[in-house]
Amino acid sequence: MSGASQAVRPRNLELGGVNLNPPSSLIPSSPQDLTASWLENVLRRKHGHTYSLTGHEGAPLKLSQGQIGACSHMRCFTIRGRVGREQHIDHLIVKMLPEGEFMRDLVLEHKMSQRETHIYKDLLPALIQFEQRLGGTDIHDMIVPCHYAEVFANDDGREIMQHCLKNNYWVSQCGRLVLSLQIPVPEAGQEVVAAAENRVLLPWGIALENYQKKGYYTMESLQLQKSQLNAAVRSLARMHATSFCWLQHTRTNCLPYLFQQDQLKPKSPVKHYFTLGMEKIAPRLLELGFDDLLAKLTTIQDVCVPLLNSFLKRPRKFNVLVHGDYRDGNLLLRETPDGDWQLRAVDWQNSRLGSPALDVLHLMLFSLQRPVMVELEDEVLVNYRRHFNEKLKRMGWEGEEMSLEHLRAEYRAAKLMGVVWAISGMQYFRFDNWAGHCIDIATEVDELGMMDDLDDFRQLL
Repeated sequence: MSGASQAVRPRNLELGGVNLNPPSSLIPSSPQDLTASWLENVLRRKHGHTYSLTGHEGAPLKLSQGQIGACSHMRCFTIRGRVGREQHIDHLIVKMLPEGEFMRDLVLEHKMSQRETHIYKDLLPALIQFEQRLGGTDIHDMIVPCHYAEVFANDDGREIMQHCLKNNYWVSQCGRLVLSLQIPVPEAGQEVVAAAENRVLLPWGIALENYQKKGYYTMESLQLQKSQLNAAVRSLARMHATSFCWLQHTRTNCLPYLFQQDQLKPKSPVKHYFTLGMEKIAPRLLELGFDDLLAKLTTIQDVCVPLLNSFLKRPRKFNVLVHGDYRDGNLLLRETPDGDWQLRAVDWQNSRLGSPALDVLHLMLFSLQRPVMVELEDEVLVNYRRHFNEKLKRMGWEGEEMSLEHLRAEYRAAKLMGVVWAISGMQYFRFDNWAGHCIDIATEVDELGMMDDLDDFRQLL
């Protein structure tokens, strides 16, 4: 009888030395896994093993107007418990894989869940300890405390799924690693494997303190105030400078769990999103008579993946930890009595080592209206450089400082990437005149001559 007509029961398996039997503390893969017992185990990491949960309520995370949370599914919990007679109330946000299939595939392909898990478990603690030894607390003060960060087997699930299909059985981690699909196991074959890969749900969970309960909040999209922008630039520059010094001190050139140079694949979803964005702005370009700009953007559509990879491989004088999505929706803000702002950055899924200008441009492009962005660009670069170099001095760095000319050149070069980011974001940034926002930045980049000779990238396809 063929594999297509057989009913095969889930079975436990060891694959590549990794035991796939259910762990004692199950890593969540759906909201149904976020039980009272799971929450209690998480909070025992904070309060100790005698902690007991007495009650809890959960609800989906509410986002500010215009903000998006596409790269993860998030739930908020208010949890009551005690240690002996001492009562505790905790507020957590738990992140899991996004529910949408296409975005889930994007997260899996680029191993974004593995990346953020390592950042919270390994990288940020290392940076905090390094900075504290030198008398600083800037990174500690700009992140949200994390009480749990785990991902199953540090694998994106696809290799496991392929192995299972080729050997004609399903694997089940309590039915969660590969969900029960209510279909018989098909015969092995590449087409079948490719079709079934996307059904994998990777057990992954991150539990963070809910700083909204401490008075922090995110701004509406593209409405970041100048005083808030100044605080964001200051925190970003200090984080970049600290990571630069740590990388130099540890002689680290590569962290394998971060996005790597030339990592985007030819069929990356980035091209799909850029194509969808082009479909939305092309009529507007034709209406405005921007036929030449449309032709150049169409070329970018064809070569966007090698274009991005080429930029990311550029040699850089200052190699830093790049957040990768440093914008208003990922910045929790709270005003201080003297009118300044405290800031906490979240969502480190797109982090990489790279040029500081990537984060500076991302902040400007996705947090400000275009006229405000243009008006404040040079002031922001001046302030960023000042904060960066001041932090280098406090960290004891005796080498070359960052020049304003170097930062301006890096920021200008990053704008071509900004065009790809902006147009690709058409699917999610659905507020007024985002198309105009994209066209305006594309026009500027074209006027700078950065869209010439794009055909050279076709040979890299």
